[in-house]
Amino acid sequence: MTRISAIVRDGLIVPREPLDWPNGTEVEVSPTDAATDDERPDSPEEIEAWIASWNAIPTPVMSDEEWVVWERRRKDDREWELSRADERGAKTRRGLE
Repeated sequence: MTRISAIVRDGLIVPREPLDWPNGTEVEVSPTDAATDDERPDSPEEIEAWIASWNAIPTPVMSDEEWVVWERRRKDDREWELSRADERGAKTRRGLE
């Protein structure tokens, strides 16, 4: 079986992608968002190696068409969020009463 990535939502572990594991499969879970002191690089060499591995991640490149689609989606998302801001604010205020 492969290793998966998941998030916690409302107390449940939710995989980021569909699983084909059978029901009853036992798993081990541990958070990954915070490195412990043992996991952090200490020496200048370890830090340099970490920086080099970070810098080796390739920069994404998008075509002009992809930029147009991305910018349009950002605009649409912003308009959608702004159109519902008053409604969300009212729900929040009701929840705090």
